[in-house]
Amino acid sequence: MRSNRSITAIENWIIALNDQGRSSRVRVEAVVHPEIRIHRYGFGSNTGRLVEEIRGLSAVSEWIGLTPAVVEFELASEIENESDESDVARVDYRVLAGDFVGSGHWRYKLHDDGRLLWLEHRPANIPDAIQEGTFRRGSERMHGEHPHQGEHHHHHH
Repeated sequence: MRSNRSITAIENWIIALNDQGRSSRVRVEAVVHPEIRIHRYGFGSNTGRLVEEIRGLSAVSEWIGLTPAVVEFELASEIENESDESDVARVDYRVLAGDFVGSGHWRYKLHDDGRLLWLEHRPANIPDAIQEGTFRRGSERMHGEHPHQGEHHHHHH
């Protein structure tokens, strides 16, 4: 079990995801550190591969804002330390969107101020997934040949 600080951080992350950017950027700023880095991994043919790196508050706010209003996240497990020596925590999530139910896990680190500094978004495999063709770093969109280029249309599952 993680500290109250870690539980609060991931619960606030879920609130921000479920808000889908409808409130001000202030909510995202309260949850993520300005130097946030999110590593989003793929599913389908990209399972286990990094498909997107999102850096900074503006990029994270933009990414969250891409989530359709029908999508809702919830915690699906207890938060755990990866090891006694590690400051990396892990928690499973479930994502609901109409009849779709997906899952995955997040690994994350907090900044000293309690906000998310790094988050790894690893969805469980989605059979017959629709693929995407861009890789982003921050708000800069990269097209073409990137060694970790991946594809999918489901931004958060």
